[in-house]
Amino acid sequence: MMKFIQNIDVYAPQHLGQKDVLTVNDKIVKVTDAGTIQGVTLFPELEIVDGTGKILTPGFIDCHVHVLGGGGEGGFANRTPEATMEGLTKFGVTTVVGCLGTDGIGRDMCALVAKTKGLNEQGMTARVCAFVRAYHAQQGGEVLWDPWAGLLMTREEYEG
Repeated sequence: MMKFIQNIDVYAPQHLGQKDVLTVNDKIVKVTDAGTIQGVTLFPELEIVDGTGKILTPGFIDCHVHVLGGGGEGGFANRTPEATMEGLTKFGVTTVVGCLGTDGIGRDMCALVAKTKGLNEQGMTARVCAFVRAYHAQQGGEVLWDPWAGLLMTREEYEG
């Protein structure tokens, strides 16, 4: 699929001004001064987009996202919903690092990995931040997570 965006204000990240942008299969292949790309009408499958009054920037990287939702410290009623592809890209985010929060009962590493894989399948670049140490509020103390073995244990069990 080819897309030709005409007369868009480009930041890459420095301000480049009004440009024409040609993409092929969601990859930018050409950026030129507005009005200088010729012959684009020769491609019947080309989608032409008027970028007048719009801004094109690189995607944003959010390196701390609770993609499974946040909250939960005060009980199950105060949990927030999972992140969605639409909700992330609406604000220009194209890359996320998924993190677990304090709710270790309703959310776990397996679910986090599954969610980030799902976001990757939808076109987002998503990775997992795996901590070995977590604090589990419901148990009132420190609990250690070994993401490689899939074990949740107390410090005494871990060190013993």
